Amino acid sequence: MMTRRNLYAALGVWLLLSPALAQAVPSFARQTGLECGSCHLSWLELNSVGRAFKLGGYTLMKTTNEERPWVATGNDGPPPKLPLAAMVQLSATNTDSTAGADSSNFPRNNSAVLQQFSLFYAGRIAEYFGAFTQWTYDGVAHHSSIDNVDLRFAGHTKLGTTEFAYGATVNNNPTVSDIYNTTPAWGFPFASSSVAVTPNAAALIDGGLGQQVVGLGAYTLWNETLYAEIAGYRTADGAFSIFRAGTDKATDAVLHGAAPYWPLGLQHEWDEGKHSAMIGT
Repeated sequence: MMTRRNLYAALGVWLLLSPALAQAVPSFARQTGLECGSCHLSWLELNSVGRAFKLGGYTLMKTTNEERPWVATGNDGPPPKLPLAAMVQLSATNTDSTAGADSSNFPRNNSAVLQQFSLFYAGRIAEYFGAFTQWTYDGVAHHSSIDNVDLRFAGHTKLGTTEFAYGATVNNNPTVSDIYNTTPAWGFPFASSSVAVTPNAAALIDGGLGQQVVGLGAYTLWNETLYAEIAGYRTADGAFSIFRAGTDKATDAVLHGAAPYWPLGLQHEWDEGKHSAMIGT
């Protein structure tokens, strides 16, 4: 017979894995007609197809002569007009001993809770313009607010025989624009319990500014080899408050002026994009 501790361990492993799978937003699959594995190397890292899709501003869409529905629940039909998706995360935590600890820090120990429910609008808006937008309900704090937002305008051209992709992004979380999905906004661990003990210290870029700032950036991929992006972030106040709608403004970070952000990477793909390597900063 499974003991309570083993039951929680098994449930914890399942819960840790299932949210990670859910984060491959099916809106993109419905829009392109591709399986999720066509864009992802491993959850949530992007392969060459996924990177090209993100570089292109989430605008790639399968062609169809059929009438497009407003929403869709499968990949077989024409792409929907409203690329919507949803995600549910559950959490269960078991701490062996809380003796001497403040009991208010463990209000849901040994209980399964709805950790997060998210709605996404993710995909093409116009020919050169697309978006990844997320609104999240926190089932532990019983509060909803805006989550990751990445609005993109993108294009591509040729300089002689050299491919040149370019674009601009407006987003509310430094690193959410990462085309490799390996930096903090998308990096491992993909999900963790919001009722468990967590580290007290982290780099500011590791979630310290998410949903509290707004940034404008420009990016380019030259000859499928050199990737560069530069952006500036400021506190999302005034006209930009929508980028932190619903967050606790009393505890949000406040930037003095603009904070710069840049990634720079050299990449190489071979075997028709089945393999790739990248080094960057």
